[in-house]
Amino acid sequence: MQTGTKHNLYLRDFINECNLKYDNKERTFVNSLGQESSEIDCFLYNLPENELDSKQVLNNVTENTSDHHPIRMSTKFTYESANNSHAQACTKIAKRVNWDKVDKEWYSVHINLHIDSLQIRENMEEAAIEQATSKLCELLRETANLTSSSKAKFNAKQKLKVWTPEIQAALKIARQKYNVWKHHGRPNNKSNVMLQEKNQTKKDFRRSIRIVITKIRDKDKETIPEIRVKDTKMFHKLVRNNRTKGNIVITELEVNGVKYMESENIITGFEEHFRSLATFNNQTDIDSTYHNQVQDSINRLVQRNNIRNVTHNEITNAIGSINRSKSADFQCIAIEHIIHAGSDIETTLLLNMYETTEAGYRIGNISVNSTACADDIALISEEPDQAQLLINMACDYAYMEGYQLQPTKSVVLNHNKQEAKKGPRNNNLYHGPQEMPSVKSATHLGIIRTTSLKENMTANVEENIKKAHIASLEEDSMVIMD
Repeated sequence: MQTGTKHNLYLRDFINECNLKYDNKERTFVNSLGQESSEIDCFLYNLPENELDSKQVLNNVTENTSDHHPIRMSTKFTYESANNSHAQACTKIAKRVNWDKVDKEWYSVHINLHIDSLQIRENMEEAAIEQATSKLCELLRETANLTSSSKAKFNAKQKLKVWTPEIQAALKIARQKYNVWKHHGRPNNKSNVMLQEKNQTKKDFRRSIRIVITKIRDKDKETIPEIRVKDTKMFHKLVRNNRTKGNIVITELEVNGVKYMESENIITGFEEHFRSLATFNNQTDIDSTYHNQVQDSINRLVQRNNIRNVTHNEITNAIGSINRSKSADFQCIAIEHIIHAGSDIETTLLLNMYETTEAGYRIGNISVNSTACADDIALISEEPDQAQLLINMACDYAYMEGYQLQPTKSVVLNHNKQEAKKGPRNNNLYHGPQEMPSVKSATHLGIIRTTSLKENMTANVEENIKKAHIASLEEDSMVIMD
């Protein structure tokens, strides 16, 4: 290996430091004249010579259009098949737990009574933590099944909410066509006349139900102005029903500038929408290198920082804010198993959960450099250079994750008491290449923020009065809008 360049010197130091070997017996690079001039491709290894074959240069591959010859080296190795504990933990699809039928007090007491027997403690070995986690999941599963209702499932079909002679006639015809199709061996060929008639009569039956439900809903809307003066109680009842039911029928859908009408086309529109969401767009401004470095960055952060355990209040608040009614994992554990398990399980959850803190603007030992809800965030700093640093972090993160920040909503609000009275000032803060405007007021989390506390109160009181007027007008004109 040549040592003329700085790159080669670094590579040689790396080879010596890691006790690696390499084999460079044949040339692998073809220059612009078509001559095999040097060898710049090789394998680095630290195995004994008897466990691998010598490197082979494949210079006769006709499909190769590169100026590098492919190389090959084989080695002997043995491996053991891993014990697939995940597949064994749940060999069949578990029945979903109906938490409305679970005695949650009994569930919590049973968990707290038996969790000590798992002998879960801090500073456990990795294998012990995995085994304890498996036992904990088994305890949660068995306790949920034990404390849930054992009443047999009622298999009766849901009764229709409406019934008219038209629906009765459509159902009778649908049953007749179904029986004809059934007695002829249930043919599945789409061109079969009996199958087509069965499907068509089934559609007609369902359409008749939807028509009746729509007529009833429209009649309720027409009844509102008639009883508004005569029966106030019934009026508000109908208004509440309209608000809770909503419009369950989609008549038009617009996706990427294209409008889809009718039920079949609307389904096509939904397919197009979700297909575009799931398809990677090469034109997206995203840092692809970032995704290849995430795991290494996480490992370095864990090794370099003193990571503390999360507090009891933090884990309690996190559990309380988790979305529920989700599917179970490979251990057949849903989030409700954790939420209803009681306080004793929270200490167990602290074993492998950590939190890192970042430097920033602080009040005492509390960091207050930002406040956010969903995709709305406010950055707080006393110094313009620190504020610009926080803005750059937001821009860089958006670039890495492939989403766009809204430049029209990115503004600067100066809270300097001495300078606020002079009006907006230019702090020369930039949102990417664009300079962020300095304003007197801005909205954050639905609340108007200004340069002083007095102006905050005045602006928000006026805004709340305006919203109250609009809400009262909307309620008065609801019948006309519907």
